[in-house]
Amino acid sequence: MNYLKVTSGYAVAERNIKSVAVYEGNKIINKVKALKDSGKIEDLTRGKRINTVIFLMNGEAIITNVNYETILKRWDGHGREG
Repeated sequence: MNYLKVTSGYAVAERNIKSVAVYEGNKIINKVKALKDSGKIEDLTRGKRINTVIFLMNGEAIITNVNYETILKRWDGHGREG
């Protein structure tokens, strides 16, 4: 099984990822806000600005301060573990 390293010490199984998006635009921001309100957000920002949102197949999402481009590079094989 392949994993996407999101941050140091946190990875998610690639098969569970639905999509990855930059945290900008009303549609994405409102979706994240709604998921936060329903308790379906895993916050990996460590109190920093949200840069990227990883939407999961189960309807939950992960927010992180890691750059979108960095996440995509890792997803393309750099940083895979497993």
